[in-house]
Amino acid sequence: MLADKEKSLAYAYALTFLFYGLDVASGLTDKLAWAGNLSLFRFLKPQEVLEGTVPSTGKVIGLSLVSAILLAIAVFVLEKNDLPL
Repeated sequence: MLADKEKSLAYAYALTFLFYGLDVASGLTDKLAWAGNLSLFRFLKPQEVLEGTVPSTGKVIGLSLVSAILLAIAVFVLEKNDLPL
């Protein structure tokens, strides 16, 4: 049986792979375009940002805020449960 840390990493890797797979599948054919709406990768397209074809300021700020909020929640939960960070 996997240790708790290894299990958490496995879940994180699997979830990331699932979202990436949905993003890739949505770009393959029009029949799977709906799958892109389920992926978190739809919020920021790095290639389009680098090319300058989409306004990225709002998306970058939004993703940064969400990341900061999730980090604060994680720190709060870990400190409350007296778990090492």
